[in-house]
Amino acid sequence: LLMLMECPFQYSLRRVYSIYPQVGDELGYGRSLHEIIQRSIENGHWKSKDEIVKIVDEHTFIPLEGSRQLQVHKDSIKNQVLALSRIDELAQINENEIPIRFYIGSVEITGIIDSYTENMAQEITLIDWKTSIHDSLLPRYKKQMLLYAYALDRQKIKLAGASLIDVKQTAQSGSIASIPIDLSEEHLNYIERQVKNEIQRLKSLEFDAYPSQETCTSCDVKDICQYRWERDA
Repeated sequence: LLMLMECPFQYSLRRVYSIYPQVGDELGYGRSLHEIIQRSIENGHWKSKDEIVKIVDEHTFIPLEGSRQLQVHKDSIKNQVLALSRIDELAQINENEIPIRFYIGSVEITGIIDSYTENMAQEITLIDWKTSIHDSLLPRYKKQMLLYAYALDRQKIKLAGASLIDVKQTAQSGSIASIPIDLSEEHLNYIERQVKNEIQRLKSLEFDAYPSQETCTSCDVKDICQYRWERDA
């Protein structure tokens, strides 16, 4: 859905015609990091150092790498997750990987929220772990969080906020490096309108290109796209 909102033509290349970009040897690093963070938290608390080290060893899956580079990435993930576990503000995470499902008209939309915290007023703050935050992908990340917030708002769940947490930067600095997401009614209404528009577009099989610097910079198939944005000479 997020890809469709960014550029319907990109969506058609990836999802309709099954054109996928070449992947690097590090494929699986980000997913492994996410899974290990989830497994390292139980009942709202981080597991012990020894338990986390064991989880890293058992659940790091980067299938295209050789053993030496795999060990480098295992050490990187271990150090980052241990660093997260030592940060006071992240001491209590209420739940991990919360599935969401909601309908707009007859269309079912699903997703998974990484984590959340809850304050004394029973308001929740959504957390989305990012291996690192790239400026070119920030609009996509923000729409993703707005979608999750919109789904929870429809369920009358009180929201205190939402944040993207840059895991790499947080681990390096020892303090939370995050980007807050504006969950105002204006932004939630905006995401609702966008979703409804794209659902209608999908039903109509309209896959127009939306070339722009923002969209094309983060596109994985821009090299074969005749409509791609190019900087003026």
